[in-house]
Amino acid sequence: MILNLQGNVIGDLGSKYIAEGMSRGGVTGNPNQTLKSLDLGLNEITGDGLEVLHQGLKGTGLTHLYLSKNPLKNKVGKYNRYHYFLYRERR
Repeated sequence: MILNLQGNVIGDLGSKYIAEGMSRGGVTGNPNQTLKSLDLGLNEITGDGLEVLHQGLKGTGLTHLYLSKNPLKNKVGKYNRYHYFLYRERR
């Protein structure tokens, strides 16, 4: 399943809510395993929001996280691989 939320100005707070929702899995309480690709490009997510996403998406079924055109500058060194391809969990 693919979810495109590009260009919605979600910001860091929105990325926190997405990470929480994905990690809790809604009604089941288990991490979401259905969503495979999430496009959060052009949402004004900073490096702080990226850090929250990184922690919250561990254990989910997500394999691709697109973060193009977000101001990730303040944490880009720590998560440099995300700036280019963005997210691919290695299992």
